[in-house]
Formats: sequence, C-alpha cells, structure tokens
Amino acid sequence: MEIVFYHLRKTPIISSLPKFVAKIYDLGEKICIKCNSEQQMLELDQVLWTTPANAFIPHDIANNCQNPEDHPVLLYLNTNDNEVNINLNNASICIDLTSKKINQDIKLNKYLYFFYGNEDDHSVISAYDLYKSYQKTDYKVIFWQQDDNLKWIQS
Repeated sequence: MEIVFYHLRKTPIISSLPKFVAKIYDLGEKICIKCNSEQQMLELDQVLWTTPANAFIPHDIANNCQNPEDHPVLLYLNTNDNEVNINLNNASICIDLTSKKINQDIKLNKYLYFFYGNEDDHSVISAYDLYKSYQKTDYKVIFWQQDDNLKWIQS
C-alpha cells in the first residue's frame, strides 16, 4: 500500500478536497473519506454536492446509507468503534482527515492523509510525526507540500 501525505498550507481542506475527490472518482476508483468531526463530515457532504462546479460526485454518509457498497464515495466519522468498518464501500483509496494511524487490517491501494496549517500547528506536527513513523515501515510513503503559489512540491 502507498501512503501519501498532503500538507495544505494555503487552501483549507474543505475547499481543496473536492478537486482531489473528483480526480479520483473520474479514474473509476472508490473512495472512503475518514472525517475528524461530525461538523467536518456534514460540511464536506454539502461541498461535494456543489463542487467542483463542472462535476458531480455521488456520495453518501456511511451511517445514513442502506447499501454502502453501491456508493463510489463514502464519508464516515472517525470513532473507535467504526475502525473495523472503514471500508464499507470496498474503496481502493482512503482519504484521512484525522492524522490517525491506519488500521492494519484494511485492504487499500492508497491511503491519503490531508492536513492544513503552518509548521507549528498541532495538526501539522501530528501529521509530520505520523509521516516519520511510516518511513520506518515497509509502506511506500510520499509527502507533498503546497507552496505559496498553490503548486505541489514533493518533499
């Protein structure tokens, strides 16, 4: 499995993520999105219905849907009791907004961490620590950082 970190420095997650989700969806991949809070999950749910403007991203919230395996994009709230069910839609890619360690039993092709802030923010420090811990494993680990011109630079 490949683990990729995306450090957003200029644009917040909620405005950046729909573009990434649309690209992955256009490739025909299923996605699960692990949200940090109910507010974040509901906000992302709303944003995915309307952005990007020229695309439609069909999705649902895991605890609301009857047939999760039918949804190409599934949002869910990070709680300890649902770690086992992270991949209800049989996704090949997980987008993690929590900076928590991966459940070792999950079967995915890619695991993408997105985090926003400056180098001294708690979420950024946690993500960097997680990145360093994954570098000591057999996973292929990649780190991308947004520059001042909104370009992605691989670190």
